[in-house]
Amino acid sequence: KDKREIVLEPVKNYAVALKYASARLKDDGEIVVESVKSDYRGLEFASDRLKDDEEILLEAVKQNDFALDFASDRLKDDFVFPKK
Repeated sequence: KDKREIVLEPVKNYAVALKYASARLKDDGEIVVESVKSDYRGLEFASDRLKDDEEILLEAVKQNDFALDFASDRLKDDFVFPKK
């Protein structure tokens, strides 16, 4: 749960594995980015700080627009979808 190298690989293929990571790793930007690249739902288990990170949200939205459901209130209010 708290070993970075053990958590990083599973979240690349199964984003929801982030759910079982330690709070410290849920606040690790690289791990969360890898998670949301594989599935937007990884954002649900990210730390509140990273749910408020615009770059991470953009990665998640690339997977699915529903990622916005897991974003911070600030980003929900301010987010502009990128042009496709």
